[in-house]
Amino acid sequence: MELGECVWPMHNNFKKSFPSIILKDLIWEAARATNIHGFEKAMNELKEENEQAYKWLEDHTTKENWSRAFFGFEAKCDILVNNISECYNKVLLFAREKPLYGMLEYIRMYLMDRFTTRRKMGARLEDAFGPKIRKKLEKTKEEIGECMVKEAGECIYQVNTKWNDQFVVDLRDRTCSCRRWMLTGLPCQHAIAAIEMTSENVDDFVAKCYSKETFEMVYGAIIYPVQGPQLWTKTAHPNVIPPELTKLP
Repeated sequence: MELGECVWPMHNNFKKSFPSIILKDLIWEAARATNIHGFEKAMNELKEENEQAYKWLEDHTTKENWSRAFFGFEAKCDILVNNISECYNKVLLFAREKPLYGMLEYIRMYLMDRFTTRRKMGARLEDAFGPKIRKKLEKTKEEIGECMVKEAGECIYQVNTKWNDQFVVDLRDRTCSCRRWMLTGLPCQHAIAAIEMTSENVDDFVAKCYSKETFEMVYGAIIYPVQGPQLWTKTAHPNVIPPELTKLP
């Protein structure tokens, strides 16, 4: 299983020794880099700025865990922070203070309500993807004006940008050498620029995990309601009671 590290705690530890806005920007530039070239470029600039800071990162972090340049393609996720976990943790703050049964019942009802809301949302969805994915695609399409595309062969293209970057796009394998397409499952601007030269639809090159069908399948399961304790079947076993409280010194 691939492990990732939230960049914020790493940077918070880093800035205790190196409180610099320039170094902070370079760390995030290295973290956001989708390929090794971009990562090394940012790290070399950081080394020129402060060699001790560069050495700290080498000694205290594992670059494969916090930079997109080393992420795998299976998860289709390039998130650098643990906001997803924090959002779920915030929802459960109230439940965590409850006894075991109350906590589990709160979580069950929360998920039951969320699944129901999402199923209704999926039924109303008319687009092939959710609104956030559509917004990301439209925003990326606005960037294809920076690209110049040359066809090399069937489904293979060379894409140059105004920043003097050069990438290879293979529409058959759904790859781009910038790696963003494979990381996220959403075509990058280089891929979209190449797709626009064909009669294909950009939507057909988006990963299936973002489709309406996948959304409906994820939330298709029903979390059924349960009866309250007053209707539970009585047993001959003693009631389960909390352990005795131990007064600490």
